[in-house]
Amino acid sequence: TVGEFDPEILGATASFAGILLFLEVLGAKLGFYISGASNISFLDLTCYGGYKYVALSLQVMLGLLTGGGMVYWGAFLYLAGAAAFATYECLRKVPVHVRSEEVLKLVIFGFAGCQVVLCWLLVPSLVGKKLPGVP
Repeated sequence: TVGEFDPEILGATASFAGILLFLEVLGAKLGFYISGASNISFLDLTCYGGYKYVALSLQVMLGLLTGGGMVYWGAFLYLAGAAAFATYECLRKVPVHVRSEEVLKLVIFGFAGCQVVLCWLLVPSLVGKKLPGVP
């Protein structure tokens, strides 16, 4: 029923987020390999891809307080964009030896851009839901 806690949702959400992160990092690793920058480790890419979870945590707190609406989606655009920008800036400064600088730029831009799309996939739909006792 609505408003009741269901522990199965936690496991399903964590599994979905973990699988998305793994696929995202796997795709980025493949892209970096194609560009010739194979010295970026899987763990480093996992950390760079994990920046979005800070933004998502703030987004969930804001959503519980506001119940959705324009403020919620405006904050989503800002926070998801900030996660993408942080990922882009971090990857841009990683020293790598590549065959094609243009391909590397596209891979970095693609990995950073995926942060916004994945944030949208992972953000909960909170339309009309608020914490009890919050006006």
